[in-house]
Amino acid sequence: MASAPSAKSQLPRLYADVNTLRSREYWDYEILSVNWGCQDDYEVSRKVGRGKYSEVFEGINATTGEKCVIKILKPVMKKKIK
Repeated sequence: MASAPSAKSQLPRLYADVNTLRSREYWDYEILSVNWGCQDDYEVSRKVGRGKYSEVFEGINATTGEKCVIKILKPVMKKKIK
């Protein structure tokens, strides 16, 4: 009969200590502060896809004429975030 795996063998083989090597800002999303840029320069041209938490559109930067992808996040209830 095989023995139960030890705690050491349950860690990932690669990147097991990645968060200990990085600063708290790298992995702690609770303290993340997003600085939004100006969104007025973008226009939505067509819907590309959707998922559980977002919808994705093809867009264009009205100032430069450059194509881009616009991802719009759907609202999520706080109790669903773990």
